[in-house]
Amino acid sequence: MNKVILLTLIIFLNLLNASTSKIEVVTENYPPFQWKNQQNITGPSTDVVKALLHKVGYTYSLDIYPWARAYKIAQSRKNVMIYSITRTREREKLFKWIDTIASHHVYFWKLKSRKDIQIKILSDAKKYIISGVRKDAKTQYLLNNGFKQNLKTGIVHSTDISIKLLFSNKVELLVENEDLILQAQKLGYDVSLLEKAYYLKGFSQDLYIALSLMTDDSLVDRFKKALEELKLSGEFDRIINKYKK
Repeated sequence: MNKVILLTLIIFLNLLNASTSKIEVVTENYPPFQWKNQQNITGPSTDVVKALLHKVGYTYSLDIYPWARAYKIAQSRKNVMIYSITRTREREKLFKWIDTIASHHVYFWKLKSRKDIQIKILSDAKKYIISGVRKDAKTQYLLNNGFKQNLKTGIVHSTDISIKLLFSNKVELLVENEDLILQAQKLGYDVSLLEKAYYLKGFSQDLYIALSLMTDDSLVDRFKKALEELKLSGEFDRIINKYKK
């Protein structure tokens, strides 16, 4: 009888813990994956994360920060979820990875008026001043490939600032995915003045959901299983396709 009571108590406490535990979710403004619309954080990646948290049964807080701050929070606290984050060799042991949530293609962008900027191979871009976001994997990729001097004055806190630097001719290139156009439009710039200068085919194209290292492995496993179930059930695709209409 005592064993039955003890087992019941353990089950009850586990359920209570699941219902009262809270996940701190952090991200950046990164259209078309996630962005802030007035007071709400929305986008396909955000909706997948919300569906995932609902499925696992955890309450959560969700905040948008400059990427460097979101990244720091996810490295320094327990039970922190971060998205949409590129999985690189340098980051592999810094987080507990759940699974892919999106993919993207990354380019150097320039103003069309800069006919003199010609990039045939990656090293050609070392002639120019480049802007990238601090702690961003794309920026780190360039630093790892010898672009330290090119980025010396162009590492900033957000893509919005990179766009402003490009349009004001303070930098010559910026590194971003295909949806730079949407971000520039929201800032009020004439996007017809922009063009792709070079495709960074060597850069990882998958974006992930990850958890902080201090998060319990049992919780990581629950999120992995839940995301897999979202994908197998078709719910993941329904969320993504809703934004393609």
